[in-house]
Amino acid sequence: MEIGERIKALRTAKGLTLYQLARRTGLQYTALKKIEEGQTDPRADTVVKIARGIGVEPSRFFTDDSAVRPPVVLNIVPPERGARSFQPKFLATLPLFADAASLGGGREINELDIESFLVVPKDQLPNEENCYCIKVVGDSMTPVFSSGDIVAIDFSQKDPALLEGAYVACRLGEAEVTVKQLKNKPNHFHLKAVNPDWEDANGPLLAPKKDGVILGKVVWQWRKF
Repeated sequence: MEIGERIKALRTAKGLTLYQLARRTGLQYTALKKIEEGQTDPRADTVVKIARGIGVEPSRFFTDDSAVRPPVVLNIVPPERGARSFQPKFLATLPLFADAASLGGGREINELDIESFLVVPKDQLPNEENCYCIKVVGDSMTPVFSSGDIVAIDFSQKDPALLEGAYVACRLGEAEVTVKQLKNKPNHFHLKAVNPDWEDANGPLLAPKKDGVILGKVVWQWRKF
């Protein structure tokens, strides 16, 4: 079954019309119709919107012969003998940006370029609907984060007053993103590197900031060994 056929089957099983799905997703009716009829292949971010509009995980649309890259399964540990069997309903499927964020001075990220999807246990995500995954590179956050790690960012958590000591993704310029620890001061906050050797060599990453740079809180991490 092609991805368009799978989308149509899941949509109709939920009792949704194409018009209803278009309103839920913000996508054009004609665009959705072409996808279901196999005239066009959806982009990865469009797949996420459609899945959320229908109320299913994006991985439900994937088949072995699909042109869309299948999910990458991370951090799945088989249950111990005697434990309850593994259930897919306990998993969330999160988009992974193709570009990596920097653990140093910032790297440009195209937030519309989704490389793949990661399957993450839901109990590790407080707010899965607002989470995206980003690869990180650099050494300014050693030993907390290492180059090649993947983190999940909750983009709904942006208030610095509630993020004291948390690790956050921050925007340094138009599109440059870094991951740092947030430290609140009176009337502003600092973004801190936890690797003292990096900060000694490079100095403070940013002057004190008041607002506008926090993208979200790091809520999950996968370590590359």
